[in-house]
Amino acid sequence: MNETIEGLKKSVDFMSTQYDCVLEQLGDLKTEKEEQRKELEKLKKAVEERDNIIINLQDRARETEQYARNRNIEISGLEMEKGEDLKEIMKNIAQKIKVNYNEDDIDIIHRIPSRRGNEHPKVIAQFTTRKVRNQWLKCKKNSVVKSDEVTGGESDTIVYLNTHLTPEWKHLLWTAKQYGKPKGYKIIWFQDSKIYAKKDMNDRPKIITSERDIEKMI
Repeated sequence: MNETIEGLKKSVDFMSTQYDCVLEQLGDLKTEKEEQRKELEKLKKAVEERDNIIINLQDRARETEQYARNRNIEISGLEMEKGEDLKEIMKNIAQKIKVNYNEDDIDIIHRIPSRRGNEHPKVIAQFTTRKVRNQWLKCKKNSVVKSDEVTGGESDTIVYLNTHLTPEWKHLLWTAKQYGKPKGYKIIWFQDSKIYAKKDMNDRPKIITSERDIEKMI
C-alpha cells in the first residue's frame, strides 16, 4: 500500500513538474510572440515612413517639373502650314482674344510632335513672365478662335490655349474629371500645382494633389 502511495506521489510530482515546464514554455512562447509582434510593428512603421518619404520626394519632383512650365501655354487645334511664322500666328491670336501683344514677351515658341497622326501638332509658347502668360489664358476664356482665322489655312478647328501641364499632372486632371463628374463635381481645374474641384460655384474647393485625394472624393 505504501509503495502504491509512493508511486502515486512520484507520478503527481512528475506531472506537476511537466505542467510547470509546459507553463514555462507557454510563457516563453508568449514572450517570443510579443517580441515578434513588436518587431513587426517596427518594420511596418519603417515601411510606412519610407513610403511617405518616397511619396514626398515624388510630389516635390512633380512640383519642380511643373514649376519649370509656369510661363508656358499649350496651344492645340492650330493647323500646321509649310513655312509658318508662329510668332505672327500668336499676333493674330492676340488680336482675336483682345490681349496686348508684344513679340518680346514670347521667349520661345515651337511645335511638339503629335502622338496621333490625325491631330495638328501642338504649339508650346513660353513667355518671359508668368504674369503675361496668365493674361493670355484669362483673355482666351472669353473668346472662341478658329484655326483658319489666325493661320490662313483651311482648317476651322477651334484653337485651345491651356496651361502647359506635365504628363503626370495631365493624367491626374483627366482622372479627377472622370472620377469627379459622376459624383457631382461640376468644376474641376488646375492652378498653381494643384487641382481644385467644386460641386457648386459657392462651395469651398477640394484640393487634389494625388490619386489618393481623388479616391476620397465623395
